[in-house]
Amino acid sequence: FFYVNTISFLWTITGNSLDGAGEKSNSSKYFRDKSDCHTNSGNGHLDGILSTSFFGATGKVEFCEKIASSSNPRNRPRNSVTFGVYNVQARLDQEEGVIISSNLTDILQNGSRNNEVWTSFEPFIYYDDTSSPPALLRGFPEQNYLSSSVQFAGLFLMVLSIFLSVAFMAFVFYFRNSMTIKASQPIFLYCLLFGSALMACGILTLSFDESYGWDEQALSSACMFTPWLLFLGFIIIYCGLFTKLWRINKVLQFRRRKVEIKHVAGPFAILTLSVVVVLTCWTTLDHYSWVRKEVNTETGETYGRCTSKNTMVYATVIGVLMSISMIMTFFMSWKTKDIESKYSESSWIFYTIFLHVQIYIFGAPILIVLDKASASATYLVRVMIIWTISISTSTLIMGPKIGSVYWPQSRGTTRGRVIVSGASTSKPSSSASGVCTSNFQDISSVSKISTQGTQDFS
Repeated sequence: FFYVNTISFLWTITGNSLDGAGEKSNSSKYFRDKSDCHTNSGNGHLDGILSTSFFGATGKVEFCEKIASSSNPRNRPRNSVTFGVYNVQARLDQEEGVIISSNLTDILQNGSRNNEVWTSFEPFIYYDDTSSPPALLRGFPEQNYLSSSVQFAGLFLMVLSIFLSVAFMAFVFYFRNSMTIKASQPIFLYCLLFGSALMACGILTLSFDESYGWDEQALSSACMFTPWLLFLGFIIIYCGLFTKLWRINKVLQFRRRKVEIKHVAGPFAILTLSVVVVLTCWTTLDHYSWVRKEVNTETGETYGRCTSKNTMVYATVIGVLMSISMIMTFFMSWKTKDIESKYSESSWIFYTIFLHVQIYIFGAPILIVLDKASASATYLVRVMIIWTISISTSTLIMGPKIGSVYWPQSRGTTRGRVIVSGASTSKPSSSASGVCTSNFQDISSVSKISTQGTQDFS
């Protein structure tokens, strides 16, 4: 660079091996902010000069935006200075030896920080004798690795959810002879708790990247396990709830003398099998694998993620199946809403579905906004969505049952009999008021339970 229009003279020799020395128009592609501006571009040199001072022929020279004053008359505003780019080249001559030549290729006149206009006279020639800038000289690029503290938080929530699911399973087994647990059909309680734990396990496969020593093959395997854990867990939860309610509904309709699991397992089997088929096709035909791509060619920033060619197609098909299971469960809970919560939990299932819908409505846009912006933030949002669905299902369904077991409520003494154990039904007894009274016994037990209370099924 050199300064004209004054007798003070500055000349910074710029070798043609210097990266981007004469590319003013390309200066923005080398640097994102001023902290990156070293000496790798025309504007980088310019900012370096403006931030220093030197002694010229007439005294100290300082480039700054301050207006000259009587105390410092040599302050020169940026727009009063002309800057030039010299292309310094060396060539070997057999007779004269090394010959160094310099050519003025570009100048900047009256340039302000927000409006820099360079005038080019000839292309700047680099060390390879071309006018194309060489590869960018930069530090180690940002890899967007998952933060260890965020990973710890995700794994902690996963362990908490799995622990609660296992603890609830143990509770159901320990109190399997309790009237409340038997009336709740333990087989389906185990089913939804298993699905809840399965969904929580999906957090594990999302919690690693290359920074934790996993190679691409291991990460690709984890990627493919993730939809299996999440989608199957979700389907098992809702199919278990639907089948449980449907069986109660069939018993109360008195259409058959015996309502066994096989009589209501059809929708469960069809939906689960459909999800398995879609996931199998996804795994074999369009493997969901780990890919790390460069998202910023200027800085070399990369972002690792699980992807496949037709991710949206498979995810949409599975999403439709998941929506069907939610709608079916919602419809059946509405049909059994008048039954005592000890048997159908309709109100708690309403709350569960409402919460899950809210999670999808607010969680999906957040994930879209955070896509490729921050690996840690994206991971944390995914974890919160998975964990909330998992733990809300288990706690909202099991919480009231635990309370009922430890703090039972006394009821009336009107008695009738419906045995949901095996499950046979006897004709309902009619009271003087014409009310049908019923008693329930657990699905998995063959012994009759005598319950107290009156249910009006008219």
